[in-house]
Amino acid sequence: MKKIWVWVLLVFLLASIIPPIMRGELLYARSFQVEGAVKFIEWKSTNHQLPKIVVLNKAGNEIVISHSSVALNKMSIKVGDKIIKEEGSDYCLINGQRVRFSKYLGSDSISDVLEYYFGSS
Repeated sequence: MKKIWVWVLLVFLLASIIPPIMRGELLYARSFQVEGAVKFIEWKSTNHQLPKIVVLNKAGNEIVISHSSVALNKMSIKVGDKIIKEEGSDYCLINGQRVRFSKYLGSDSISDVLEYYFGSS
């Protein structure tokens, strides 16, 4: 009987801890904000083999983009590109083109979801 309560307690603890952690994962890309030119890209960095994208903003500061929730890849961005990402958006502008920034779907419209999976028509 004690083992059952230990398992119930363990499941309850995990169920109360994991959702806030996942919410942070989901919100990182959406809350990220940057505007500048891509200075450096390392596609498999020492940070768990995640891409590391360094952006130089107008003030001359380097902003590093390296997170598992970021959807940018070799096809979407390269050194020298201009990137604008506003806080609260799942998309960014790269050289004026709208590109998916977040891997996770937020409260997108059905057309955004279809575009993400099947491309624009």
